Amino acid sequence: MSWLLRNWSCALLGAGAIVIGGLWLQLRCAQADTRTLQLEKHQLTEQRDAAQAQLGHQMKTMRFFNQITQATEDAKQQRQQHSEQVQTIIKTVLVKESCAGEPVPAAVVERLRQHAEQIRSSSSSSDTRQPAG
Repeated sequence: MSWLLRNWSCALLGAGAIVIGGLWLQLRCAQADTRTLQLEKHQLTEQRDAAQAQLGHQMKTMRFFNQITQATEDAKQQRQQHSEQVQTIIKTVLVKESCAGEPVPAAVVERLRQHAEQIRSSSSSSDTRQPAG
């Protein structure tokens, strides 16, 4: 203890050096933690951006499919309305005809069915050109 009283400035300087060394070590650890957190932040930001881009592409694809579905439904509804209009016109014209009550020959019925099937299949394919016959 007497040495401490005589050399109090050296003891104080030594204690200060120990405190400064401890603070320096703590600062280095905090800097390492900061670097680790910055790296994690960067990785998470990249993951978020990639997920947002993927979600954007998925939403765009869904909108595209919804547009196709709506266009298909609209076309189907227009075909149905047109068919109903044509049927009404045919019925109106046939009311005045005396032969309307006569049976239709089987060959004619079969040919009309084939033609109707050809129209249905061509409306679902991209190539609408069908051979006449």
